[in-house]
Amino acid sequence: MKQGTLKGFLAAYKKYNPTYDHYDRYIDEAISHLFKKYPGHKSIEQVFAKISLVNRVYRTNVERRKKEAEWKLAELLVANKFDNIIAPLKRIQKFNSETLPEIVKVHTRFVTLSKKTIRIRATSFCSKYLHFHFPKLIPIFDSNAYETAWRLVRKEICTSCGDIGDYEYFCLAILALAEKLRSQRIRSPNLKTIDYLLYDKLRK
Repeated sequence: MKQGTLKGFLAAYKKYNPTYDHYDRYIDEAISHLFKKYPGHKSIEQVFAKISLVNRVYRTNVERRKKEAEWKLAELLVANKFDNIIAPLKRIQKFNSETLPEIVKVHTRFVTLSKKTIRIRATSFCSKYLHFHFPKLIPIFDSNAYETAWRLVRKEICTSCGDIGDYEYFCLAILALAEKLRSQRIRSPNLKTIDYLLYDKLRK
């Protein structure tokens, strides 16, 4: 079965075994442990640890060499009471079409806030940081995964959605893929597995 097709994605998901296939799973477990230990945003030191770990492991676009961007971002999140910004996500139970607007809204607020320090739209970093706080709700955005998702389900998504951002469109693609998985009797598609397959297994 040819990789890079919807059928290939569905087959790969069914065969996927995180114990053997996901080479970064222990790193992800370490990050998840840190986020569970320090879920809040009142200590600059704790927030800095979370930011730097995600940024350096995933090589996102928070540039460490420019005026201590990671530390300044930690200061910014604490000063702006980031716990209040992400509070709406704590009331959400599932990632679906009904909860998507709130998810995108929080992500957009995070991107806008972080831009005050890092001077760019850190779409990827913000999605990864939020994902480790809410792994069942927040899809991880990456340009490779975005490109693959577009290739797989562009015909499944509304093509007249108006002027929406990359992250919202990506989330719509993830929803479409999740719906395809449910049609294959997979009740609760895992966002992390979808991300891994899109990023690594199904790339051209």
